[in-house]
Amino acid sequence: MDKFYESLSPDQQIEDRKLRALQRIVDAAGRRIVTGQISREEAEELAAKTRDAAQNIIPDQMDLYDKIYGARFRYWIDAFCDK
Repeated sequence: MDKFYESLSPDQQIEDRKLRALQRIVDAAGRRIVTGQISREEAEELAAKTRDAAQNIIPDQMDLYDKIYGARFRYWIDAFCDK
């Protein structure tokens, strides 16, 4: 790990790991959507499953998740999936 990570408290390190895990999940889902190889219905289902995963990882931060990632998923789906 880097010096910044090592300077974090144990609680902050746990939070950092949670957010990094969530970011990997969102990135993987986003890659599937932006390739245009899945249907709008499949993309919407993937976005919902990703939100469910986020609910398990950061249950107390779902309002923020919806503001950031909800908008991002809507954009990706509208831009890269057939209507």
